[in-house]
Amino acid sequence: MNADNIEFRYSIPGAGQGDLLGQGDPNDSLGGYMAVTELPSNVVHALFDAVTPSENNAHKVEYRCLFVTNTHPTDTWYSAKLWLSNEVVGGADLFVGLDAAGIVQGDAVTAQAFEATNEEDVPVGVVFTQPTTSSRLSVGSIGAGEAVAIWLRREALGGAPKHLDGATIQFSGEISG
Repeated sequence: MNADNIEFRYSIPGAGQGDLLGQGDPNDSLGGYMAVTELPSNVVHALFDAVTPSENNAHKVEYRCLFVTNTHPTDTWYSAKLWLSNEVVGGADLFVGLDAAGIVQGDAVTAQAFEATNEEDVPVGVVFTQPTTSSRLSVGSIGAGEAVAIWLRREALGGAPKHLDGATIQFSGEISG
């Protein structure tokens, strides 16, 4: 097993099964099931759209759900942790939390995460924090074919919108194999 076996994927409401359908619009990544579509790295607006001036002035809060999955056929990713880094100063605030469903089978036929009806629905059972390198959020050990839903909350703060606003979500853990 290596880092290539850990994938970050969009969520897809109403899919009926995880790891089955693709996700074409990041704005629809609102929980439910894990999509087959990976979140691209280093792409602006890969999960949230740009904060408009009216959203910024209204201090709009939006939510998105992504999955972290272990695609290795046999090995476990042990003691996974996540944290935020490189958050743009003066931009929108980003918070993360784990879905209440916890670690699930990647191809489950029951909902793998809370399913929001729109981007302003607060995911039930999720505790949001701003973990850093010194206060990492413990995800747990993700076995072969398993996944966990991660919710993100973005809060617009008012003032002037920032160009290329955002943050980096980082993970660590021990991989076997």
